[in-house]
Amino acid sequence: MELSRRLYAVASLVTEGASVADVGTDHGYIPIYLMQKNIASKVIALDINGGPLERARMHIIGYNLKGQIETRLSDGLSAVQPGEVDTMIAAGMGGGPVMGFAVGFLGDMLNCLVRGFAYFPGFSLSYALVGALCGLILYKSRVTKLRAAGCAFVEYLISITLTSTWLYLMYGTPLQVLFTSRLIKCTLNFFVNIVIVYIFIEAFQRIIRAALPAHR
Repeated sequence: MELSRRLYAVASLVTEGASVADVGTDHGYIPIYLMQKNIASKVIALDINGGPLERARMHIIGYNLKGQIETRLSDGLSAVQPGEVDTMIAAGMGGGPVMGFAVGFLGDMLNCLVRGFAYFPGFSLSYALVGALCGLILYKSRVTKLRAAGCAFVEYLISITLTSTWLYLMYGTPLQVLFTSRLIKCTLNFFVNIVIVYIFIEAFQRIIRAALPAHR
């Protein structure tokens, strides 16, 4: 098993003979590498989603390591007993929320710069929170109508609450007036956003699955 530089850097930190839990294992590449190189004495591959965990099982079988690496459906370390492992790897966690936060925050800053708007950090925070929460909802998951609705609802809540607050701080418009006037607009946007998120993300995931090789 050959690892990417990022995963190799993570695997190289594991001490010889360690009992390892790989949280967010995805394809199971790190557990496979650790057992192939006789670095770990025990590895449990964990993932919150059944799809990635099934892929990990297939790769484990393909590398003739069935019985040496255990796979468990788990939210974080919830399926691991106290004292069962002494080392935790979480290289596959957080990518979606972190990336969503960064894209939302920097995207708003760039938008203000390009279009010449007055910059207010509160709006960047709003976009960053939308990005992070949507990243959490969609990360390592196939998009569904329910997840698309969840993302649209996140944007709806933040737009009604935080964005209205920022407008009040900037212009002094009474919050009651802002909430009332924005409620209709945000409600209409909510249903439109469900359709947009579902169609766009579904199309994007299809392109990624077709274009990229199956590696982590």
